[in-house]
Amino acid sequence: MRPININAWNYWKRIYDVAKPNQYLFSYNQMPNDDQIKVNSFYDAASKYLKKAGLNITGYALKHTYLNMVTNKFGISKAKELAGHTNERTTLNYAVDYEEQQVEKNKNIDIRI
Repeated sequence: MRPININAWNYWKRIYDVAKPNQYLFSYNQMPNDDQIKVNSFYDAASKYLKKAGLNITGYALKHTYLNMVTNKFGISKAKELAGHTNERTTLNYAVDYEEQQVEKNKNIDIRI
């Protein structure tokens, strides 16, 4: 099971409540529908709203940023879990400065003999 932000939960709960049985929640115009959308459609919609908000970032870049931040704060295993990846190598594609962060952490290890 993966956690979900409470604001996102409340939003999708409202959408779920108006959906008919067997409809897709992730459909066109963010409303339940019988037609399934492609993953890229989701990123395109996110990019559109990010641009309207004055942010110069795509939905896909937002995913990269999020997983990179999670990796730096909680580790690669937690990022892998949240992303739904089956192995860490996939997640490492998103964690762009993971190795650099590991080097910095290792510099601070106190080894006294």
